[in-house]
Amino acid sequence: MKYRIFIFLIFHFIVLTKSITINLIVQSYFQYSGLYPIIINDFNNRYAKENNLDINLQLHLFTEANSTIGEDFYSSTVSTLLNRRTDKYDVFIYDPLFTRRYYPYFLDLQEYLPEDHMAMYTFTEEARQSGYYNGKWVGLPVYVKYKLLYSNKMYLTKYEKDIPKTWDELIETTEYIMKREHEENNFDLVGYSGLMPKNDITMCSIYEYLYSFRETKDSPMPEFNSERAVEALEKFNIIKNATSSNDIMTSDELYAITTMMMNKVIFSSFFDLTGGDDGYFASEMPGEIEGIHGSCLT
Repeated sequence: MKYRIFIFLIFHFIVLTKSITINLIVQSYFQYSGLYPIIINDFNNRYAKENNLDINLQLHLFTEANSTIGEDFYSSTVSTLLNRRTDKYDVFIYDPLFTRRYYPYFLDLQEYLPEDHMAMYTFTEEARQSGYYNGKWVGLPVYVKYKLLYSNKMYLTKYEKDIPKTWDELIETTEYIMKREHEENNFDLVGYSGLMPKNDITMCSIYEYLYSFRETKDSPMPEFNSERAVEALEKFNIIKNATSSNDIMTSDELYAITTMMMNKVIFSSFFDLTGGDDGYFASEMPGEIEGIHGSCLT
């Protein structure tokens, strides 16, 4: 009897060791944090079983609860792991802002994935911009999020103002509302939160802002050393001084969300939200010229 139990245990152990665990690492803040457990559970509990795959996805999630907001923590961690060529993680989910930095370490997915699967992405401009570089498909999008301008419904309605479509309109409207609110002793109101914290998101905000200074819709983004970029920088300084401050403009995501939830900001630049933004109109970001704007996709 003991002999049979021993054989069973050995057989059971061999079966278990055949299972493959794939470790996936990702950073996610706020409303996006709940997305990845859903994806993992769907793969482990449905897809793997339906396709007889002895594979288990293990999620390693960096969130606002277990990592530092306001610092380039996750991207630095990924860079360190890749440089060390660690085998601790198998799949990396990252901001496409870092595709060029990470691509030497990643496989070319078109060499491993079926053609019909790759076809879902190869003709999508957003996918190509985020995961294709130097002839390699190093990543495929899980989802796309983008920056929007959130305009306070209460204050725009109170003062009969429209959603700004240009940076000049944003300055004008903000100055007007702030002046009127100061007359009512409301000095807690923030004019414009531009979301340029001391982390990766700032690069997104810079690129989208500079992109909003194109001369036409078909024009490329101005070069950093161009006269147009200088004009954009000068206008940005005007925006900051008229509607915000250094501290507010460089505040982090938590500050931006908090001021919106507390109804203490007139205009806020933030990623698309799923709920919690009922007090705000969501629209395209302003531009130097009406109809020409930019938005960071990530």
